[in-house]
Parts: sequence; C-alpha cells; structure tokens
Amino acid sequence: MKQAVKVPALILFVSLLSGCSNSGVEKAIVCQTAKDDSRYYYDNYETNKELLRAQVNKNLSETGFLNNYQSKEFIKEMNENFYNSQRIIVNNPSCFLPSEVTEAQGHIKLENE
Repeated sequence: MKQAVKVPALILFVSLLSGCSNSGVEKAIVCQTAKDDSRYYYDNYETNKELLRAQVNKNLSETGFLNNYQSKEFIKEMNENFYNSQRIIVNNPSCFLPSEVTEAQGHIKLENE
C-alpha cells in the first residue's frame, strides 16, 4: 500500500519540478527578448539622433535654416524609437532594474503629458 502511494506522489513531485523549471526558462527567454528589443529601439534612437545632428549641420551650412522635412522625419522616428524602448521596460518590470523601470515610467509620463 505504501508503494502505491509513493509512485503517484513521486510523479506529481517530478511534474511540479519540471513545471517550475520551464517557467523559469520561459521567464528568462521573455526577459532576454525584452532586453534585446529595448536595446534595439534604443540603438535606433541613438542612430537617428546622430543622423539628425548630421542633417541639421548640413542643412544649416547649406541654407542657414533648421527646418526641413528630413529633419522632422528623423525627429519623429527618433522619438518613436525612444518611446518604444521605454514602453518595453515598463511592460516587463521584472526583467529590468527598479531604477530603469522608474526612469522609463517617468519618460513615458512626460511623453503622454
């Protein structure tokens, strides 16, 4: 009788352990994806910032004016990329440092005001 109780208990215990390890693996995958996506958008933001700087300098030297269509597009894309990077951090708070989440929340709050 004791053997009959041990086998189902052992099977239940092993299945619980495998469930825990899978959720840990899944969380690690989700967090790595969130960090990669946030980094991707932030890198694009930095790239657009450099392109904007170059475009503004070129525009100023050629025309003496800051305002042109291409600069506006760089600014729009730059802002979207930064917002997306911050939104990923806010949506995945367990994957980032509390200070990163707080900073991202502040940026999103400013964006929405």
